[in-house]
Amino acid sequence: MALAFFLIYFFCTLNKYQAMRMPWAEDLAIFNQAFWKPIHYGTFDITVRPYNHVLGMHFSPIMLLLLPLYALCPCPPTLFAISIFGLCTAGALIFLIADKITSSPWLALVWAWVFFISSPLVNLSTNGFRFVLLSVPFLALAIYFYLNKKFWPTMTALLLAAMCKEEVPLILIGFSIMAWLNGRELKWRLLPGLFGLSYFIIVISLVMPWFNRAGVLAGAGFETYYYLGANLKGVIWTLLTNPLIALRMVLRQHIFSFLAQLLLPVFCLPLLAPAWLLVPFSQFLVMFLAGYSYYASTEYWYFSPVYPFVFAAAAAGLLKIMNWFARKLGPSGARGIFALLVFTFSFFSPGLNNVQRCFQRLDTSSSEAYIAFAATIPEQASVTTQTPLTPYLSARRELCLVRRLPRTDYVILEFRADVWPLSREEYDAYLRQLADSGRYRLIKKIGDRLVLRRTEKRYYDQQLIDEIDTFFNVEQQ
Repeated sequence: MALAFFLIYFFCTLNKYQAMRMPWAEDLAIFNQAFWKPIHYGTFDITVRPYNHVLGMHFSPIMLLLLPLYALCPCPPTLFAISIFGLCTAGALIFLIADKITSSPWLALVWAWVFFISSPLVNLSTNGFRFVLLSVPFLALAIYFYLNKKFWPTMTALLLAAMCKEEVPLILIGFSIMAWLNGRELKWRLLPGLFGLSYFIIVISLVMPWFNRAGVLAGAGFETYYYLGANLKGVIWTLLTNPLIALRMVLRQHIFSFLAQLLLPVFCLPLLAPAWLLVPFSQFLVMFLAGYSYYASTEYWYFSPVYPFVFAAAAAGLLKIMNWFARKLGPSGARGIFALLVFTFSFFSPGLNNVQRCFQRLDTSSSEAYIAFAATIPEQASVTTQTPLTPYLSARRELCLVRRLPRTDYVILEFRADVWPLSREEYDAYLRQLADSGRYRLIKKIGDRLVLRRTEKRYYDQQLIDEIDTFFNVEQQ
């Protein structure tokens, strides 16, 4: 089952990539450049979004272990193949976790099916690569080892999960709390929490600021917490002295919508075994306290470390219901009926419709020529381009988004594509400056995309000026 869904989600994502329909395309370009440059140049800086070091953007040393695997085929599809493989491996572990909790292989198999077709997992699997997604199989593995009372394998899995992204180590505190609730030995109660908290403080307070050459909370997305403080000490002080600010954030309307999106695919069963949801409480805080509302959404990826615990809690909740019915139907009868019910109701899941859409092939005819041409630009050449075009040009030393008048060797434009980080007005001014600078000439037009090359001497390209004027005329109409 895991292999089948890996192939479904991989080819669906590959089709999006080939059709130039990848969401958050610039992020995929960032991650590809982050892996490509250490292999080819031995450097870890990023130019798509300027960072001195990739570990200053996200502290994810797990990438160092993945570099040899990426080097076998250094391209964006390798990255999302890695993340999809990890998520599908987590699905196999969900089967083992559910089997351990319910003592029913058939019910566990149905539970793994529900995991694979759930809308949140479809979103995670088909929207590209993220470091945080790599933590999901390791956290699922940690849950499995915890249930089997294997301490050092649990710690090893938690260490690998902590290496995936800077906030994940806080989940280890939740494992210590769970061990207290379960009456485990002292090493279970202390070591995970102490290690996770120490790791997090050192990374956030010392390591990431050092990589970024900054003395504040510095990393991708950290600005969403600046209302709480400029550093870890300031954030903690604000939460202690003004707890109402946290309460207001947690009670926002979209938080309740998010919880419904998270729990409905598992029939709200985790509410019957909330102890497992307590383990990733830190990740809930990361989502709920964020200034950006999309942090708490199953359309994005911030919830992914929570997802294995949702299914562990759901399996534990299902066990409670089964035990009640077993008094009347017997253990085997209760398990069989619930396996049939869960499997039947899963066919009404919105996620199943999303899986079916994965088989719909997108048209790639308009993008094939551009992707083929992008592969011909020398990797030593620097390029400025727009967000949707970046993944196909990210295997190079310098790739920039349109921001200011470029000095790169090439500029590739698509007038009607996403112009982030500029506004549409800023982008229009950018085009005027580019045409008036006389530094670039139009060398190729691929559909709606213009390829410009830098000239040694000033050259006012009338064809380029005409293309820009035509775009402005159409835009005004």
